[in-house]
Amino acid sequence: MDYWKSIYEFGHVDYYEQEGPDLTKEELDALYLIAEANVMADNGDGEIKRESHHELPVSFSLSLQHRLTPHWSIETGLSYSRLSSQFTIGEPQAGIIDYQKIHYVGLPLKVSYNWLNSNQWSLYTSLGVTLEYPIYSSFSTDFMLNGKSILHQSNSIEMPLQWSTGLGIGLQYNVTPHFGIFAEPNFYYYIPDGSGIETFRTQHPFSISLPIGFRFTW
Repeated sequence: MDYWKSIYEFGHVDYYEQEGPDLTKEELDALYLIAEANVMADNGDGEIKRESHHELPVSFSLSLQHRLTPHWSIETGLSYSRLSSQFTIGEPQAGIIDYQKIHYVGLPLKVSYNWLNSNQWSLYTSLGVTLEYPIYSSFSTDFMLNGKSILHQSNSIEMPLQWSTGLGIGLQYNVTPHFGIFAEPNFYYYIPDGSGIETFRTQHPFSISLPIGFRFTW
């Protein structure tokens, strides 16, 4: 339904009969109390809106690089990324809030060209693809009344593999000739995974990230 007033006036019995297969009794009771609070606050005729907030992804990586020539190298390794989102239905004081977290481990494969390669610093450009595997995904819901949760639910969600392509410019501090710490701003395109699950990447398929990590070179 589009309005809290409609849910409130529909009542418990009819709502159970209509929505029972899709919602539990606990969910229906919580939803009815939220609708009642909105109606009592003269907010019942307003359309129920859903707002999304996606935090910037957090990424770390460990890279292994093999020099082909003084300028060209090939690289692989492991990466970790976390995506966090919050979805609010109605008002936070009397509404429904969903929290979504997705954790990925990725396997990048890329080619790099070193523009500067001194004893301490390296400046380079990279181009490659990354395959990310979802290691853990969670989705939880809080039914909010007077700013407090009256019902909390936790579930897991199934995420497919994530493919992406990337172009980056990196700066590395060489601690030793074979080990360095790098920061590499990347311009990524995240290929749609077909799941229909909303994330930062579905809203921003072309995006910039700043992975920070360690690199071993031989």
